[in-house]
Amino acid sequence: MMGSEEDDDEKPVHEVYLDAFYMDKHQVTVAKFKAFVEATGCKTDAEKQGYSYVWDGKELVQKKGIHWQHNAKGELVVSSDMNHPVIRVSWNDAQAYAKWAGKHLPTEAEWEYAARSGAKGYTYSWGNEAPRGKKGGNIADEALKRVFKDWTVWEGYDDGFVYTAPVGSFEPNEFGLYDMTGNVWEWCKDWYDENYYKTRPNPDRNPKGPSTGQYRVLRGGSWNYNPRLVRCAYRLRFTPTVQYGNVGIRCAQDALF
Repeated sequence: MMGSEEDDDEKPVHEVYLDAFYMDKHQVTVAKFKAFVEATGCKTDAEKQGYSYVWDGKELVQKKGIHWQHNAKGELVVSSDMNHPVIRVSWNDAQAYAKWAGKHLPTEAEWEYAARSGAKGYTYSWGNEAPRGKKGGNIADEALKRVFKDWTVWEGYDDGFVYTAPVGSFEPNEFGLYDMTGNVWEWCKDWYDENYYKTRPNPDRNPKGPSTGQYRVLRGGSWNYNPRLVRCAYRLRFTPTVQYGNVGIRCAQDALF
C-alpha cells in the first residue's frame, strides 16, 4: 500500500505491485562519487554554475565555489569524512552516477516500498514509534537545535549529529537498508505531479511517474527536516538542476532471473 492520508499529494492510499528489484544498502558516499568523477571527468551542475547554497538555520545562502566536495557547512570534505553521503548533487548528477554504476534511480514506488519494509507500511523506516538511540535516523533533533535554536525538531530526541552522519550510523530497517529516513534526501527517477496518485489505476503495476514535469521527486527527509516531513510517504520536489547541502543519492537495480 502506497501513499497516506496526511497530505493531499499523498492521497489516496492505493495498492501497487512491483517486480523484484534491489536497493542499495547505503546512500552514495563522497568516496564513491569521487570515484565516478575521476572515472568520467563529470562536472556537476554546482560546478558548472559556480556556486551552491549553505543553510544558516533560517535560509539558504548562496556561496561561490561550493559543490560535491564540500560538506553541509560549506567546508572541504576531509579524508576522514569520505564515508558521509555525497551532497550538493542535482537530479542530473544523480542520474549520471546511477548510469555509470550500472544501476538506476529508484522510482517513487520502489523507494517507498523499500523504506516502509514492504507490506509493514511503517510511517518511518524504523517503524511507527518515536526514534530512540540508534533506532532512528539523522533528522532535525536536539543536536540540531543546539546550533539552530529556532528550528522545529523532534523534541526529546538527540541523534548526535548536527549535519550529515557517516552512512550506516543508525540501525537498518527490516530490509537491511540504512538511512532510509534522514541524513540526506534521495532523488527518485519520477517527475512530480501532485495529482499523480489520483489518476492511477488501483491496483497499479510498476508505476513510473508522469512522462513530463517541472520537478523531480525526492524522498526520505534529511538532517534538518522535522518529524512530519521525514515520513516515508512524504513527497518533496525540486527542479532537476537543484543541489543543496541535504540532497544525495541512493541507487536501485532490476532483479534479473
